[in-house]
Amino acid sequence: MTGTLLSKNAPDSSKKFHIVVPTYEGGTQLEVFINCFLSQTCQDFHLTVVSDGPEPDTEERMMKYWYMPNVSYYAMDVRHNDFGHTPREYGLGLSSCKYTIMSGFDNYYVPEFLERFDAIDNEYERVGFIYCDFVLDHVRNGVRYNGHIDAKIMCDNIDIGCYACNTEVAKRVGFKFRSFAADWEFVAAVTPVLKTNNYSTIKIPQTLYVHN
Repeated sequence: MTGTLLSKNAPDSSKKFHIVVPTYEGGTQLEVFINCFLSQTCQDFHLTVVSDGPEPDTEERMMKYWYMPNVSYYAMDVRHNDFGHTPREYGLGLSSCKYTIMSGFDNYYVPEFLERFDAIDNEYERVGFIYCDFVLDHVRNGVRYNGHIDAKIMCDNIDIGCYACNTEVAKRVGFKFRSFAADWEFVAAVTPVLKTNNYSTIKIPQTLYVHN
């Protein structure tokens, strides 16, 4: 599993949050995603985009972010076509910030998303996992599902884009899951590690994220 840095800046370890987003033919949706974070009220983050294989169009789009110190762009050397999970694993391996957030390129975040997560980290000691409610808005098997999700630490009630995990714990577990439900499998794997190491899990009862 190898990738190539195609931007000026590598991930900045001095930031609190590392955002990892895999993409393939993300187009304008990827740019909307990036701008969701560039518009955050809390800028204590580094965003890493990882293409699932070489992509001339995405590489061209990412040129506008070339000099931005909090944005990196990598391309995997080959395409894996596994829901973006191999690029996520690669991006997690690059992370050295306090928390890692993984997402999809077609999702949206309210401007206060990171501010709310940052406030939780500042208020409590030994926070290992922070998550929030979200809106589900996407097509599955030809039927559109819409609605608010009261996020819970259980299958089908949490999405990869609505949580931040302590990076040390996340890397210890590793994002080795490859199924459609890999987001839940990852949460199920990190939960006992968090408890064993006396990290707390805290929910923000606000809708801060749209799973598109």
